[in-house]
Amino acid sequence: MKLIFSSYHNYLDRSSGAALTIRSALIGLAKRGWDVRVLCGSYFDSVNAKLGALYREFKRLGITPTISKCRSVINGRPREFKLARFNDSGVSGSILIDDEAFSTRRFRNDLSRDAGLLFLKTLDVAARKDEYDVYLTYGGYWAAKEAANIMKERAKKNVFYLFNLTYNDRTLLQLFDLVIKPSPFAREYYRNTLSIDSAVISPFIDKASCLAPERRPRYLTLINPSPEKGGRFALGVFLDLQKKRDDIPILVAEGRGDSESEKVKKRPSFERFRRRARYLRQNAFASRSLFMRRNIRSRSR
Repeated sequence: MKLIFSSYHNYLDRSSGAALTIRSALIGLAKRGWDVRVLCGSYFDSVNAKLGALYREFKRLGITPTISKCRSVINGRPREFKLARFNDSGVSGSILIDDEAFSTRRFRNDLSRDAGLLFLKTLDVAARKDEYDVYLTYGGYWAAKEAANIMKERAKKNVFYLFNLTYNDRTLLQLFDLVIKPSPFAREYYRNTLSIDSAVISPFIDKASCLAPERRPRYLTLINPSPEKGGRFALGVFLDLQKKRDDIPILVAEGRGDSESEKVKKRPSFERFRRRARYLRQNAFASRSLFMRRNIRSRSR
């Protein structure tokens, strides 16, 4: 079986749970004899990510990429970019490195027309070189629809891996032969809201990559503090824990973003949590004093 995964989101982004899941799944398929290819862009989940984050990932994984300077013509204008080719445990990958993907703004800019067309043209050229049994992707950026239309002619089946509950339009999802959800809850949610049926495949977890060699359990930990990731529930647990087991310290850890760029942040992650949870402030769960207690700590990865 021959599979190609392609998305403008970066395949090696450790700050993205979707990217981590996809990478683990693709390596698993490669180990089982699949011919797995990757063509992805340079977008990281963290708006603070710089180009150095990508090269640090290569170094951390022991990968030595081959960097090629390339040129294309988009809307009648020449555009230079780079392709980083690499092998990741049997997965043959290429990353389109475009300076536009890295931003120092607080919020990531939307994918520009020229950047999207460059990625689509690169995908089209790569897809014409071979035929695939499966095209796999994720991400709701505007170019995803055009990419799906390109790959309908190059792959026998188009598959979309849907990781969150933020999609409110079925137009993109209808272009795929199969939509995968990570849980029965997500399947039922989209069945009720968008009338989209799907298969459930739980995230692939490589224990060797996520279990510490030595464990010293101490904290009750909340990773990636935000209302969307269970913030309201966590705050309730924290308050209850304060009353019943104040001997258990609480750790709020930020896992999104490159470790080097996170070092320059002035505010700890619980401040970011508090800003994003404004709509909860009228609720007892969002008590400001909760974040000021001594046994609640914050750190960035």
